[in-house]
Amino acid sequence: GLKWKDNALNLDYSDDGLRISTQRSKPGASVLVAQLGELTGSVRFRIVYPHTMVENFDNIPLTIPDKDNPGSKWGKPPSFWMGGFPKWDVREKDGSQVLSKTISNPLFQRTMGFFGDPDQSNYTMQIDVMTDGNRRIMSAAGVVNQRYLIVLDGNRRNLTISSNVERVKQSVPFRMKSGTWYTLKTRVDLDDNGAATIRAKVWPRDEAEPEAWTAQVTHDHGHTHGAPGIYGFVPQARFRVYVDNLSITPNN
Repeated sequence: GLKWKDNALNLDYSDDGLRISTQRSKPGASVLVAQLGELTGSVRFRIVYPHTMVENFDNIPLTIPDKDNPGSKWGKPPSFWMGGFPKWDVREKDGSQVLSKTISNPLFQRTMGFFGDPDQSNYTMQIDVMTDGNRRIMSAAGVVNQRYLIVLDGNRRNLTISSNVERVKQSVPFRMKSGTWYTLKTRVDLDDNGAATIRAKVWPRDEAEPEAWTAQVTHDHGHTHGAPGIYGFVPQARFRVYVDNLSITPNN
């Protein structure tokens, strides 16, 4: 009498309870509905990348008309991203599709979104970042790498590494220009004593990657794991910030 409305799922009953497995080869999110007589129950689930992820947003369909720009359309970020839509959308920019921080709702001017396994550790994240604006006001974007927030801040002209700012926070100067693409690369390593070393480097996207890290912090009692995520802040919801070419790779 128990029926599941998802043909891609396999059910296995045992003394330990019910185990659900899937044959899906791509990440995604859905709602699983169970029916027993007149009773109906549902549960949400998502499938994420286990270790490595590459996303350039070019395969996301742009099907939703843009009310503010007649003739243009946008699309939703991947469904398995937690805190994705409506805080981020996908648009055309500079000849390709990119992730864009939404500005229609001031409540979402500062946000994080997560798209991996919370047990992940020892990984490298890289994104391309660009902000609209001018010399007086720009936006900020960055990543969450193993519970450490690494942000390229256009307004403050710096690159900041933090986690619970009263415990870990360090900023180094970096003068970001609006309308220019930059590459932000971050890495977290744990040693045998439980200390975490957080490294970050940033450079103009059309230039070669520098050998030296722009910023480096050691946290004696480091976070042992944490889901990868993305951060965006658009002050006063005025100027968009864009992200492209997101990648996650194991350090080893």
